Amino acid sequence: MLGWAIVKHSVQQVWENRDEALLLTLFPYGILVVLQVLFPEPQQLQLEAGPDMELPPVSMALGYVFVAIVGVIVSLWIAVLWHRLILVNERGQGYIPRWHGSRMASYFGRGLAIAFLIGVCFAIAGGILGTLFGQTQGSMVVILVFLGAIAIWAFYRLCAVLPAAAIDDPLTFAEAWNATKGQGGTIFVLVLVFMLGSLLMQLPLVFFGDPSGTLFVVYSAVVGWFLTLIGASVLTTFYRVFIEKRPLD
Repeated sequence: MLGWAIVKHSVQQVWENRDEALLLTLFPYGILVVLQVLFPEPQQLQLEAGPDMELPPVSMALGYVFVAIVGVIVSLWIAVLWHRLILVNERGQGYIPRWHGSRMASYFGRGLAIAFLIGVCFAIAGGILGTLFGQTQGSMVVILVFLGAIAIWAFYRLCAVLPAAAIDDPLTFAEAWNATKGQGGTIFVLVLVFMLGSLLMQLPLVFFGDPSGTLFVVYSAVVGWFLTLIGASVLTTFYRVFIEKRPLD
């Protein structure tokens, strides 16, 4: 199955290029890990604090926001570096990798456009389906799951424009969409395998106890690094297979 082959190839790609991957990503990812240690739960602001719970101080909340912004920048930086390594063989020149500001901005812009398009369609379809089938808790869960699956499918139909941005390819959304026509089964298998693999890799965190413990932090950082690269590698492989029409090695 092509979906399984893409995930397998992406994992192998990361493993085979692990030394180069470390050289390219150690500095940016290291910055993010340090900030996450300083702010252990940057994604979990207690916006719905109960009567016996205190909201974090403003300074801490701003720190969480800062970490989230840095996380986006680091993700863009690593994704562009990885795409350029695999697609145009651009290798690192030291532990501080090249900064591709304009390409990262283009990458972010295309990602934002995909999110906007999918979000608008999601909202319209959700409103229509909610009107047709009612807004009970059960029906809304089914509708959200259904639309979520469609949103993931739509993302992968368009995702080739992201690695294209990293190598200055003016690939359009229409071209990416047409190139992935008829790949619904491939996308389903790919997402299923990737999600199950991610859950299995993160499962040991349940048994590590204290999230601030050394073992938890180290394992979480390594798994996060690996999954970030695999995610970027999947997009790269999509581009190679469906846009460049290269066979999987």
